[in-house]
Amino acid sequence: MSEKAIYEKDVLRDEFPDARQLLCQWHALTWLNKLVTRLAPGVKEDAKSLMRDLVYAKSSAAYEELKATLPRLLGDNSSHKLYKTFVDNWDLFQDEWVTYKRGDVPHLTNNTNNRIESQWGKLRTLSRTLTPLTSFFQR
Repeated sequence: MSEKAIYEKDVLRDEFPDARQLLCQWHALTWLNKLVTRLAPGVKEDAKSLMRDLVYAKSSAAYEELKATLPRLLGDNSSHKLYKTFVDNWDLFQDEWVTYKRGDVPHLTNNTNNRIESQWGKLRTLSRTLTPLTSFFQR
């Protein structure tokens, strides 16, 4: 599980070519909410709610219905910059961040990397500060 940092994703893809990458849903929401910051106040709140609903969509039908709502929310403008950015940079990668697409991945209901980072911090307290990660695994 990672953030949307391309360099981070590239390194993970190079090191683990057969592993499926998931985006931290908290980070996905943060990025999606940044997309709507310049909208008019009333539209902005509706767009934030819509983005949250897209992240947590429970089915393909629900996701597609929500996605179809976005251009309507933007004044029936499918060429709006926000919509184009969403389609070009998010919709194509929904396998990584939309709830219904993640159901077959063993994530133990942990959909953010905050808990993973917290658990890693606890593990680090059991070792010396400069202990390499590889020393925690048997060969």
